[in-house]
Amino acid sequence: ITNFKLYHPTVHKDYMTYCHPVWASTFGWNKVYPTIQQLSSWDMSGAPAPEDDGAILLGMVYPDGTESWITTPGAVDENNLSAVQSVEFFAGGEQLAVHAAEVRPQPDSDVVNIVVRLPEGFDDVTQIARVDGARRTVTKAEHIKISHKYKSLPLTDK
Repeated sequence: ITNFKLYHPTVHKDYMTYCHPVWASTFGWNKVYPTIQQLSSWDMSGAPAPEDDGAILLGMVYPDGTESWITTPGAVDENNLSAVQSVEFFAGGEQLAVHAAEVRPQPDSDVVNIVVRLPEGFDDVTQIARVDGARRTVTKAEHIKISHKYKSLPLTDK
């Protein structure tokens, strides 16, 4: 639609629906129309479910030596595993697994993140041990926050 009129820029806005009075210049319309076409072509279904990358154990090691641990959905970068740091998983007194850790310094912080994939049978783990060279730090399983799977609602049988 071309009407060959000149519009004063301080009074009229070029295709801004929240500004009035509104008009669409040929330039503005040609810029936005492909986007309108693309968005209008989509059906009303929701976004696809994310791919299941598995679950990881994420540890935060603070400058004073304290640690906190949480499980979360995610994956470990297998190309960035430490040759020195690992996490041992125990069920009772028996070692279930030892996984090399990915060490990720937190930006703008003195905290270091330790990331490992969860082993099979993680639900049976009673404690973990973070190994850093000759140093071992043990954490009981009840001090690990579980966030990698949905918990059933109180009113369901699940």
